[in-house]
Amino acid sequence: MKIKRLYIKDFGIFREQQLKDLSPGVIVIGGPNRAGKTTLLHVLRYLWYGFPPGGNLPPATRRYEVEVDITDGSEEFNLYLEGYAKPKLTCNGSTGKKISHEELFRLDAFTYHRLFTVSLDELRNIPAGVDDTERLQSILLGAGLGEIVMIPQLEEELNKRAHDIGRTRGNPRYGSFTPYYRQIEEGIKLRQKALNQINEYEEKKRELELISNQISTLEEKTIPELEDKYIVLDVLKNNYLNYQEKERLRLQLDRSDIQDLLRNFPAARVERVKNIQERYHQALEDYNYRLDRFRQVVTGEKIEEIKDTFLQHRDEFRQYTHLLSGLRERVNNYFIRLGEHRDQRNEIYMEMKQVNSAWDDFEVLKEIRTDWLEQDTLNRNIVNCIELQKEQRDLSREIEKLEVEKELLERQLATGVNEPEADLRNYFILSILFALVGAGLSLFNVVAGLIIGLAGIIGTAFFLWKRSISAHSQRQDREQLRRKLEDVLTSLDFNKKELEKTGKRLSPLETQLQGYRRLLGVDDNVSPEMVRVIFSRVRDLKEKLYRWEQQEQEQERNGQELDQELKRIEQLLQQFTEIIDNRVLSDFSNRDLIEERIRAGEKLLVLLEEFCKYCELAVELDDKEHRVREIEKEIYRLLEVEDESEDLTEELKLFLTKGEDYRRYKELEERCELLELQISSKLGTERVRKALKNLFAEKNDDFNDERMSVLFAEFYSHYTSLEDVENDYRETEKRLHELKKELEGLKGEQLSLQEKLEELATTKKLEEAQRKIDEARAEIKPLAEKYAVYRVATFILGQVRTRFMNRARDTLLDQASKVLKKMTGGEYVRILAPDNLLEADFQALLHDGRKQGTVNILSRGTREQLFLAIRVSRLREIEPPLPVIVDDSLVNFDRYHLDNTVEILLDLARTHQLFILTCHPHLVECIAGKKNRETQYWKLEEGNFTLSTGEELIRVLSK
Repeated sequence: MKIKRLYIKDFGIFREQQLKDLSPGVIVIGGPNRAGKTTLLHVLRYLWYGFPPGGNLPPATRRYEVEVDITDGSEEFNLYLEGYAKPKLTCNGSTGKKISHEELFRLDAFTYHRLFTVSLDELRNIPAGVDDTERLQSILLGAGLGEIVMIPQLEEELNKRAHDIGRTRGNPRYGSFTPYYRQIEEGIKLRQKALNQINEYEEKKRELELISNQISTLEEKTIPELEDKYIVLDVLKNNYLNYQEKERLRLQLDRSDIQDLLRNFPAARVERVKNIQERYHQALEDYNYRLDRFRQVVTGEKIEEIKDTFLQHRDEFRQYTHLLSGLRERVNNYFIRLGEHRDQRNEIYMEMKQVNSAWDDFEVLKEIRTDWLEQDTLNRNIVNCIELQKEQRDLSREIEKLEVEKELLERQLATGVNEPEADLRNYFILSILFALVGAGLSLFNVVAGLIIGLAGIIGTAFFLWKRSISAHSQRQDREQLRRKLEDVLTSLDFNKKELEKTGKRLSPLETQLQGYRRLLGVDDNVSPEMVRVIFSRVRDLKEKLYRWEQQEQEQERNGQELDQELKRIEQLLQQFTEIIDNRVLSDFSNRDLIEERIRAGEKLLVLLEEFCKYCELAVELDDKEHRVREIEKEIYRLLEVEDESEDLTEELKLFLTKGEDYRRYKELEERCELLELQISSKLGTERVRKALKNLFAEKNDDFNDERMSVLFAEFYSHYTSLEDVENDYRETEKRLHELKKELEGLKGEQLSLQEKLEELATTKKLEEAQRKIDEARAEIKPLAEKYAVYRVATFILGQVRTRFMNRARDTLLDQASKVLKKMTGGEYVRILAPDNLLEADFQALLHDGRKQGTVNILSRGTREQLFLAIRVSRLREIEPPLPVIVDDSLVNFDRYHLDNTVEILLDLARTHQLFILTCHPHLVECIAGKKNRETQYWKLEEGNFTLSTGEELIRVLSK
């Protein structure tokens, strides 16, 4: 079972939050503390079963409201929760399959909350809020243990039932056996007493026979005859006045004229006549009202002719009624467009003057060719001209630059260079001079003279050596300047030739461009770019002029069509010259220009609107007249009047007067029949019928209602007034009461004698005693059988439970052991069930064979890993695979165990949709590192969900 969409309208911190297109695998929802993760846990935890009242849930603003779309792989469903009501499940598929949420999920809430919701609390021996630890242990272990858990309860229940029947040992004196045991004892005592009793049975028997005969006489003859008379008197007393009124009404209604009216008058037509009378008066009133209105419009004696003329042209007037607003709009649009058309011409003319003030006629524009081919030719001419002019300028600048460079090189070459022979000569002269100076000084100081002489000679030699090197370098530079000057002269000659070629190519282009300048009427000095701009504006003006001419033609067509329509209206109105203002028609027909006729047509439309209303009035008048005639024909048929000259109003009044008489007599007849029915209903009861038949000694079995009425009439005739009936009724009632009292006394004596005879009847008491004994034995036998069954069943259940526990203990946790081994990296290899499977504890086996006897000695992280492994193995066994919620339950796992656990959870996500709620970035980082394609990340901040990525969620949680 996968959740595709989760919509939380109102729950705790969440308002109008929706998670769409949820992954069928892993959904990581991360957020800081107090972002709403615990609230989301409550939503997911109670989603399938409804929100429990008083469950410490976060409050809603108005009422809880959550909706999800889920799928089981073949069908899609919608689950809706509102308030504390049960979930409403609807199938979205085309099959229309109906299924309740209990049938779809097939899992109780306790199991889902303790297995599929994995929080830190669930990874404890006994989570908070769990009182039934045996049930918790049974769902953790599975394998039928849930049913075995019920065996001790069954054993206790069967023991209790057996104890209620016969206590511990089944003694018949105790428990449910007690009343039957006492009944058997009483029967034995009664039987012994009957055997010892002697009586006067025969004497009492004769006395009882005499009293029984007296009772029989009273019950079978005296009292029944008196009761029959009492019953008939009671009916007569209560219905005497009604019977008397019935006889009076019957006498009145037997008149021949009344009977003829009741038999022959068509009463069914009265309501129709009333209805048609009202309709006739209303139709006459409507007709006269519209006739008066029409006469206000049409005066004279030709009113019928004018009305007929309107009726002949009703279709045209009705058509114009719908088209009138459109015609007015067309007239308005005609003049609006006429003004716009003139404004557009003026704008085009002004633009033309801006292009060339010498142009006064649009024909100048039309003569200039501005098609695409001509524009392309001009553009290419201008582009080529501009390029050649640019090339010409570039060549001129290059020639000027080369000329300057040539002059500079020539001046540099004119400068002289030092000769090596002159330097050598100068060296000898200076050497002799320094030698003489040194010799002179040596006369005074030999050392100083020697030093100065040698230093001068050496310095002079060094200076001249450097000077020779510099002269060599200058000669090399001079050679380079000569070569460069040759290159400059070559380039200068080439550029001059290219400049001459460019001038020859540019000349015809400038000639063509000059032709365009004359064509456009501009000065010869206008630049090529400006020529192109002016040409483009001329082309745009020609396009506007062309569109304007098309609009002018369209305007002329619209004017002609509108003029034709107005002429048809004028011809229609000419039919009513007797009642029309001819000035409007004359003003229209006397105009020569279409524009003037259309302007005069506005008044024509006003007149048309009035005549459309007159036409509708004529149509309504004609309809009302036909309606009156139709109703009159209906009245003739209804009243069956042959002479149509009769006053129908009087005929209707006469018919309704007879109808009123018929109604009055019919009410009297119905009153008479009602009285007869009431009396017949009183007489029709079986009690009264039997009393009348007995009272008049009727032996005939065919005692029908008519005969009964005759007998009652005869009984009625014996009394002259209601007072006589009431006196006889009281006397009969008194006598009947006395006889019944006498009968009760005789029955009392009879009962006493019967009781005495029963006491004296020894055989009957013996039979009664034996009956009590047998009944008690019959009742105590099935109780004894039940007691034996309960005891045997208790023994068998104990044996079954013991054998199952011994057989299942070694295999229950095989899958959970494999999960724990993978989770701990082989450190723990097996989970062992406790000796008592129903104790909330487990044992763990280390890889070296050591056994941890209880989970309480494990570290917190290892204990949580053990309970998580048990839950993961159980989740794989349970169908259907409902979504699993993991709420920060891995916080105590180190990085190594966390990595192993995440792999196990991702493997579980292949069959189960997995929601992981966390505020720890390292958990998200570990999940993201697995690169599972079906992992989806959501960011939760202050009750708002945002679809995210693993990297973004890690960054948010790391702040």
